[in-house]
Amino acid sequence: MLGAEPVALMLAGAVDRPGQSTLELWGPLHDASGVLGGFGYAALVTLVAVRLNGTQPVVDAVAAVGQRSMTCYLAQSVVWMVAFTPFLLDLSEPIGVTTTALLATATWLATVVLADWMRRTGRRGPFEVLVRGVTYGEL
Repeated sequence: MLGAEPVALMLAGAVDRPGQSTLELWGPLHDASGVLGGFGYAALVTLVAVRLNGTQPVVDAVAAVGQRSMTCYLAQSVVWMVAFTPFLLDLSEPIGVTTTALLATATWLATVVLADWMRRTGRRGPFEVLVRGVTYGEL
């Protein structure tokens, strides 16, 4: 996360925009720290899941998202498309960063609830069924 700080401070207006050579240094640092931070978060989630031993309802619900990842990804994409496409709701201007983060969190939680419901009722994700059907000629 520290690698993102220079760009975050600049975008927040806390520091002035530096020269081009500094920006050329900050860009790769920002990108690399994002990728490495993603690996770190994945490792942290894995450690917590292993420690909980897979017996907790939250772990089962998040695992259900992973088992239906294409369906959840497409559901989240539809929310973003409807919310931010200029010819649909076009909320990019009227809402700020905090509201966008809340929308993202609510969208993710909704997909977790949906995936967990599918898990409990023994349903596979519809897009996983579609891909499997196309791949193996089951449609």
